[in-house]
Amino acid sequence: MDPDNRWTSDGRLVCFSDLGFIAKKSDDEITVFVNSITSGQPVSDATVSFISTNNQQVFHAVTDGEGVAKFSDMSKQAANFKVNLITATSGEEF
Repeated sequence: MDPDNRWTSDGRLVCFSDLGFIAKKSDDEITVFVNSITSGQPVSDATVSFISTNNQQVFHAVTDGEGVAKFSDMSKQAANFKVNLITATSGEEF
């Protein structure tokens, strides 16, 4: 890479995971459903992290037996933050 023209290149990050999730947001709550892509079954005990627009983790939750994690009462728990990214991890899966 030419150090004088590094802004003219691009890159890609590709991640493969068996975790799939759907996030649904209401006025003051985000509900995340985590499933195995291979089996379609819910993933329990997955850690779900909610990351703000300034790259701070504002909350994390663990999925229940149905693969559901909730971030409730966001206006009080994460005042002045806006969730922009959600991640999920379970064992070696990210």
